[in-house]
Amino acid sequence: MPKSCKQNLLSATDDWVRAADLPRWKHYPEIISKSGLRPDLVLHSRAAKEILLIELTVPYENRIDDAHVYKSEKDAVIARDMRDAGFSASIFAVEVGARRIVSSSAYSLMKQLSISWKSRIRALQAMSEAAEKSSSWIWSRRNKNQLHIF
Repeated sequence: MPKSCKQNLLSATDDWVRAADLPRWKHYPEIISKSGLRPDLVLHSRAAKEILLIELTVPYENRIDDAHVYKSEKDAVIARDMRDAGFSASIFAVEVGARRIVSSSAYSLMKQLSISWKSRIRALQAMSEAAEKSSSWIWSRRNKNQLHIF
């Protein structure tokens, strides 16, 4: 297939819906809701019967590989259940190190979603900055009794 005709993960249909483990985005497909698991981000298409599970982890840099394996295995059971129910399910474990090192998995996912080079670079930079700020905030409160996140 010529490069200009190459399809991305979302090109099969245009009815993609997002759900996330965030207060206003918790519209998970029924098959995920029944499982009790809450993947970080879910993109799903009823027409294509396809579900993409995206798990984000912010590990210390020397634990990036371990974090990738853990998150991939965590969702393997639900992905198998979705496949048994007739869905196509893909898992994407994405890691951004606590000190701003972005793993190749983040770049790879954005490439597979056909995010432009310029937008990809901006998004990866924003992800690395957010990971560093969040990690710094958590570290600065490590000796407190409670973190009071919300």
